[in-house]
Amino acid sequence: MPVHRRGFGLVFQDGQLFPHLSVGANIAFGLEMAGMGRAARTARVADLLDMVGLAGLGDRGVTELSGGQRQRVALARSLAPRPRLLALDEPLSSLDANLRARLAVEVRDILHAEGTTGLVVTHDPAEAQVMAHRVLRMSDGHLL
Repeated sequence: MPVHRRGFGLVFQDGQLFPHLSVGANIAFGLEMAGMGRAARTARVADLLDMVGLAGLGDRGVTELSGGQRQRVALARSLAPRPRLLALDEPLSSLDANLRARLAVEVRDILHAEGTTGLVVTHDPAEAQVMAHRVLRMSDGHLL
C-alpha cells in the first residue's frame, strides 16, 4: 500500500515545517496534495487552528512563531488528513520544562478529541505518563 494511503501521520522532533509557507498553508499542504477542495481545506484548517490554540494566526509566517507555536502547527498539519495513527517522535523535547508540561496535556487532549491513536516516543518518563494511556519502556531494544 502506498505511504499516502496508510492513514498514518508523523510529528517530527523539530516539526519539519515549510519555512516559506504560512501557518495555514503548512497545515493545508497535505489536504491540498490529497485533492481536497478549497472550501473544505479552509474549514479544516480553521478548525485545527482553533483546536491547537492558534486561531487567527493562519496568515502568519512559521518563522515568526515561538517553539511551542511551531510544534502546534506541526501537530495540526499531521492531524489535518485525519490519520488513524499519529507517531510523535520526541515532539516536545526542544521546549522548556513549563511549556513541555502544558503541551503534553494539550497534545493528549487534542488526540483524544480527534479520535486519533498516538504513539509517542520520548525519553522523559513524566511526559510519557501524562500523555499515554499505556506506557511501554524499552532498554537495549527490548521491552521491559
